Amino acid sequence: MKKTTLQRACVGLVFVAALLIKIPLANAQQKAFVFPEVADGAFSDGDYYKTTFMILPGSSTSVVTCEFVLYGLGVDLDGKGLVTRWTAAISPGSYYVSTSSANQQISAGYATLSCTDSVYAQVLYSAYKKDGTWLNIAPAVGASCLATESAEMAADQQSGSLAFAIANNTTQTRTYVVSFSDTQNHSSYGKLTIPAQTSVAKFLTEILPESANRFGTMTIGLNSFTFLDPGFSVMALTYTGGAAFSPISVGCVPIC
Repeated sequence: MKKTTLQRACVGLVFVAALLIKIPLANAQQKAFVFPEVADGAFSDGDYYKTTFMILPGSSTSVVTCEFVLYGLGVDLDGKGLVTRWTAAISPGSYYVSTSSANQQISAGYATLSCTDSVYAQVLYSAYKKDGTWLNIAPAVGASCLATESAEMAADQQSGSLAFAIANNTTQTRTYVVSFSDTQNHSSYGKLTIPAQTSVAKFLTEILPESANRFGTMTIGLNSFTFLDPGFSVMALTYTGGAAFSPISVGCVPIC
């Protein structure tokens, strides 16, 4: 697979503004979120990705203030220029939606969101042709796991290629163990080291080539940890060529 194709699938993503009421947000109300992948910008051939950020307050009867922080990239929202940090004040009964402008070379990183009250939050990824033709849209379906948990997901390498992103939202370099077990009980594993406050996007076959064309389960966990470790965040998608990608549910499973 060509390098640009790998980059596009793993960057994997970008979003278009859509009607909030038609796109389901994350089920859990929380005050803090980590979005393992944010992508924005154009490739050399003019095709481009965007990311959309969506927040819906829960039952709050007062203004909810939320702060986004980006790591590894900046985005231009609402024509304000490239920024890595911004706030949104959301009135009761209202919501927040904003889409990146894709007015830069393709860039990727991750984002954190912290709010003064519980909210529903979602990130959507969209791909476009250089003429503006919309190609694909997918919500980020990720999970933030504790250090004592592993992230687990189905890995169908027969219908497409599994791509995933891990965000290390800590101040120290972390090493993760990536493992794959197929339906014939064949298992393999590899390791992936990620610097502090960095996210990495990969195909499973880049870490475990032997997983190609097989069906099974993929898990990701910390190679070593303390009980005070804040954990990590993971998202995954299936890539079937071109701009065709779809989200994969990720669960957090206690380590026995």
